[in-house]
Amino acid sequence: TMATQGVRTTTSVFEADGLGDIVDVAYDHFGLRAAVCSRETVAVFEKAQALNSDSWELRASWQCVSNTEGQGEREVHRGYLRKVCWAHAEFGQVVASASFDGFVCIWSEADAKEARGDGDSGDGGDVAMAGASTSGNGDGGSGDGGWRLASSFKASRSACLDLGFAPPQYGLRLALSFQDGAVKFFNALDTFRCADWKLVQAFEMGSGSGTTEVCHKICWRPFSQDMPEMILIGGSRQAAVLIFESDLDRWSQVAELAATEGPAPVSDVAWASACGKANELVAFASGKAAYIAEVRDALDHLEVTTVARCEHGATVFQVEWNRLGTTLATSAGDGSVRLWRPDLTNEWQEMAQIN
Repeated sequence: TMATQGVRTTTSVFEADGLGDIVDVAYDHFGLRAAVCSRETVAVFEKAQALNSDSWELRASWQCVSNTEGQGEREVHRGYLRKVCWAHAEFGQVVASASFDGFVCIWSEADAKEARGDGDSGDGGDVAMAGASTSGNGDGGSGDGGWRLASSFKASRSACLDLGFAPPQYGLRLALSFQDGAVKFFNALDTFRCADWKLVQAFEMGSGSGTTEVCHKICWRPFSQDMPEMILIGGSRQAAVLIFESDLDRWSQVAELAATEGPAPVSDVAWASACGKANELVAFASGKAAYIAEVRDALDHLEVTTVARCEHGATVFQVEWNRLGTTLATSAGDGSVRLWRPDLTNEWQEMAQIN
C-alpha cells in the first residue's frame, strides 16, 4: 500500500450550533465559501483570509421554510430542505436549495447598494422576502450585501433527492432528480437576474424497461470542447451514463455501471476532470465499497471498465474527486474518510484515512 507520509490533513469546524441538524453542505467553485443547509435554514460560511488559517466564518444565514402562503410575489419552501448547491462563479454568487415538497429556491447575493434599497434590484427589490430573513456578522467583506430570493418554482410534486448546476459553458442550467423517478432540467432565461426558469428536458428513470427506479444522485461531466453534454446518475439498481442528443432534444443512456455483487442502490456518483487523460474516470458508491471505472470513447459507443473497488467497513455515502481527478475521497457510515490514488503500477491504493 502507499505510504501515508507527506499527506497533510486539517480539520475545520463550522460553528453552526444555531442551525439544528445539518442535512447538506456544498462548496463554491473555488472552495472558499460553503453553503450549509439544515432542515429550515441555509447559512453561508467563508474561509478566513488570514494566511494558513483553517477557520471558517459565518457570513449570512436565512430561514427558507414557511408554513404559510407567501405574501409577496414568490414563495419559499413549505417542506424541509433536502439539498443545496452553488452555481459557477461566472454567474455571481448563486445558491439553489431544494426541499421534500419538490420546491426549488434560487438565492443570489445582493451587493451593498441593493441591500440598502438604492436603485433597482431588477425584480421588485426582493432582498427582504416573505418567510425568509437574512442575517450576517455585518463586518463587510463579500457577505455585506445580504442574500435575496431571486426565484422560486414548484419543480415536482415529489421530494427532490439531488440537484446540480451544469458546467458554465452550457449556461445557467440546473438538473434535479425526484423520488418519483423523474429527472428534470431547467434553464435560466436571464442569467443576470436568475428570476425566470424554464423546464427544457425531462425523463423518467426505468421508463424503457418497465421497472420503477429512482435517481438518488446526479452529476455533470466536466466540459470538454466538441463533446456533448453528459451526466452520471446513481439509481436504485446501478449507475449509468447518459448523453444529450441535441438534434433530438433528449437524453439517452449510453453505458451502465454496476457493482460487482450485482444490482444495488447507488448512494453517490462523481465524474473526474479529463485534464491530461486519454481515458476518463468516474466513481460511484454502492454498499460498503466505492468503485472507480474508466470510460473511453470507442467511436460508436462508450466502453466502461471497472478498474478499482475501494473497500470500506461500512456503507459508503459520498465520493468526490480532487480538481485534477487524480485522487478520490470517500466517506462512510463509520465516520471515516479515505483518500485513494493509483501507485506506479496504476493500482488504486488507500493513501490516507481520516477518522
